[in-house]
Amino acid sequence: MNPDEIKSQEKPKEKSKIIFSAPPMRPGGVVTSSPAQSVEAEHANKEKTSDIRSYAYDAGSITKDRHLAPDQRTVAANRNFVEDSGTSAPLDAETRFKISKGLDLRNLSEPAIPSTTDPNPSSNIRSFAYDIKSEVTDNNISVAQMVLAENRQREESGTTAEDLQAKAASSGIMRSLLISIGAIAILGGAGMLVYTFIRTQPVPILSDTRAPEVLRVDKTSPILLPDASKRTMVQKIAEARGASAPIDTIVDLEPTLNIDGNKQILTSAEFIAIFDSNVPEELSRTIQDEFSFGIYAHDTNSIYMVLRADNYSNAYAGMLAWEKDMRNEIGQVFYDNSSLPLSTSGTIVNEFIDKIYWNQDTRAILGKDKEPVFLWSIVNRDTIVIASNDEILREILDRLTLSNIVR
Repeated sequence: MNPDEIKSQEKPKEKSKIIFSAPPMRPGGVVTSSPAQSVEAEHANKEKTSDIRSYAYDAGSITKDRHLAPDQRTVAANRNFVEDSGTSAPLDAETRFKISKGLDLRNLSEPAIPSTTDPNPSSNIRSFAYDIKSEVTDNNISVAQMVLAENRQREESGTTAEDLQAKAASSGIMRSLLISIGAIAILGGAGMLVYTFIRTQPVPILSDTRAPEVLRVDKTSPILLPDASKRTMVQKIAEARGASAPIDTIVDLEPTLNIDGNKQILTSAEFIAIFDSNVPEELSRTIQDEFSFGIYAHDTNSIYMVLRADNYSNAYAGMLAWEKDMRNEIGQVFYDNSSLPLSTSGTIVNEFIDKIYWNQDTRAILGKDKEPVFLWSIVNRDTIVIASNDEILREILDRLTLSNIVR
């Protein structure tokens, strides 16, 4: 049998026909598969891979064979997983959450949705994050859908981002304005309280003379000094001493500077300084500003001065130290050297000696008749009395005693 006969006797082999069954298409060209087809494909793959499946395998197969878009891989795999489970019960919150986020339902390492159950039922405090989680889990929507809905609602109401910024700016301005008004109101109220407090305080009544603070006098007759010279002072005192006054009256002369109509009552230190007095420091530190200087009308008009001291020891030591200068400084307005005796050598005797007048320890200079012409004494341990004679000392003691009884 020749080769041609053998070839003619052979039956031609039928070619195998491979029929591809195209899966149904969704509108828009997206390939879809029925649940039955998905189940058959799953069983086939299980047999080929010895029951070993993975999410990467499913996603790769779906993409390769069914030409799915990458963002639809997880959706398709999840749908197949749900269909494979064969349950018709509603999906729980965790499953819905993973589906909405595009997570693999079979991957147990994915974080579960946080529970929206309040761990403290008695707490009434809720936060914005809590409300967002509740909305996502209860209504099965995503955060992106919530944002889109908010933007859509803003567009429908005609509100733009510029409007929101303007509203926020106006709110900030209004807040600042309210804070400023509140601060002004508080400051105004505080000012009114201070003003009311000051107005309700008793206004001190200033006396026309300082003498009543130191000594009760019968009259005040200020001597006005056009300047602060010793000569002017001595002249004004001499004029006041020569004036007539009722018997047994004390007149406070209240030395006052009157320069260009500006009157200033002198303090004790200023008055003594006019006589170029060298007052010891221990005395100047203890005497107060208030003092009384004037005349006492009795047989003749005599001069007196009353000072207040803070410290008896310093006052006494200071007066003793001042004696040698006081008689030649301020002493000339209290007495006249013609009334003093002369020594055997013909010099004036004007030394202070210890004397007691009206039960008071006194330091005095005696005249020709052995009567004091200049003296000083500390009364009640805080009052220094300087006088021309003992009669005015007695009158001042009586008035100081009466003032203490009245108090």
